Amino acid sequence: MITGVTSGIGRALVDKLSSSELHIIGVGRNADKLAQVASATGLTPIVADFSDSEQIHRAVAEIVALAPSIDILVNNAAECVYANPLELSNDRWRRLVDVNLNAVVQLCSELAERIVANGDIVNISSVTADFVPNPRFAPYAVTKAALHAFTRAMRLQLAPRGTRVTLISPGLVDTEIYEKVEGFETTLSKLKSTIPDWLTAEDVARAIVWALEQPPHVVVGEIVLFPRGQTR
Repeated sequence: MITGVTSGIGRALVDKLSSSELHIIGVGRNADKLAQVASATGLTPIVADFSDSEQIHRAVAEIVALAPSIDILVNNAAECVYANPLELSNDRWRRLVDVNLNAVVQLCSELAERIVANGDIVNISSVTADFVPNPRFAPYAVTKAALHAFTRAMRLQLAPRGTRVTLISPGLVDTEIYEKVEGFETTLSKLKSTIPDWLTAEDVARAIVWALEQPPHVVVGEIVLFPRGQTR
């Protein structure tokens, strides 16, 4: 099961895994885009807005009906804002935390018992969790820092069951998410001029697949990926 499959890292990961014998369940918010991905890759689509816990619960029920057991859960769906933390509205803060953190917690809580022995949970985070380059990155970074702590705690809890838990923290990745972030245009232009060659979504997907392909006794705890030129 992979969340956020209609673009970026999620779509790249689906493309890499679609030729395998895995039955992929893909979750996305946009029904039209999700249908297009399903048609192109053969995944089973489930529509859900991760800012709504009831929709997540309904999605879990659909997943359980389709797949009583799960080998791999990849939590990739996320939202990004670029705003000073004291200027972001309470509603926007709430949605950001719901999508980037609470949805992951809910999915893992409701699906962990269905993950097979030696199965995998992969959470996609960001290097901003450890370094905030300016205050406007802080709201996004706060959610990812919390995701780091949750992932590490979950690894401890699920270790006796043999579940491997991996945290992927990319730096700058060239995906559509930045084009949707209000007020980010000037900073995006400066970053592109300073670091012209960003990671691709395929680069991150390749790292995820590598972690999943390790022998069962090998746990890849965390992977940090930077494009050349980015150092933190």
